[in-house]
Amino acid sequence: MGFWDRLFGHDHAEPAEDTTEPEEVARYAPTPEPEPEPEAEPGESIAERIRRTPPRPMPGFSSAAAARGEVGVEKQKDKAGPQPERSTAEDERVLANAVATLATAGITPRRELTLDDVSTGCSSGLSGFHARPLTSTMKLVDADGEFLFRHVHFDVEDRARTSGRGLADYAIELGEAAGSPVRVRVVPDPGSSARGSIRVDNGNRVRDVSFDLDADFGDQQAEDALTCAVAAPGRRAYPILTDAQGERLTAWVTRSTPEAFFTALHGENPHTCR
Repeated sequence: MGFWDRLFGHDHAEPAEDTTEPEEVARYAPTPEPEPEPEAEPGESIAERIRRTPPRPMPGFSSAAAARGEVGVEKQKDKAGPQPERSTAEDERVLANAVATLATAGITPRRELTLDDVSTGCSSGLSGFHARPLTSTMKLVDADGEFLFRHVHFDVEDRARTSGRGLADYAIELGEAAGSPVRVRVVPDPGSSARGSIRVDNGNRVRDVSFDLDADFGDQQAEDALTCAVAAPGRRAYPILTDAQGERLTAWVTRSTPEAFFTALHGENPHTCR
């Protein structure tokens, strides 16, 4: 008992019991840093890398956010009540609607799709699939890294094509994806390996695509022109910019594709021209 307690005769007070609930402590704990994604193995497909990538933790309520008086994920649940979980039936409905919408542009799957295809072949997972169902569905790949849709090509190459031979190989790759196999020939300008043209023959017409290659960046205009050159009769190349950095998805749509299709895709990819 201290001096002032003895002087005024106050009883000694016991320390107050800590009534903080364990879940309240956990709620304000700092969010752990996510584990880094594993490096790609040689020859590994996109789907295989997705399978062995550890799931990232959902963002919680950090102590810094608490100090600022911000409401975190868990606090929102307390205020709004229990949140309904998305059902498998809803996932299937979204997938079915996406497949039906793509079919209006002549973009069809090579086989019947399931939610397992979305889980294993969608790089952004189910949350990304629901955010951009048309784009995510077109980008689906199988266990071997092959696209599950016809008339679609997603350029996963992370380096520029800086030679005529590289552009010719790209044209062949595009033709296979477009359902329009092509024969190609590199025609360099006299005395130059950086300038020339790629002659593309898809059996219905022959087109010459000029190129002027930069040693580091290649020729993006020539690559864009090749997507048009390989288009099958009755179709045209529709470039889709899936992010601000120019990540490119190409769909070869039918000439009768309804405007609603382009409106929906533009809604998912605002960097894309309608």
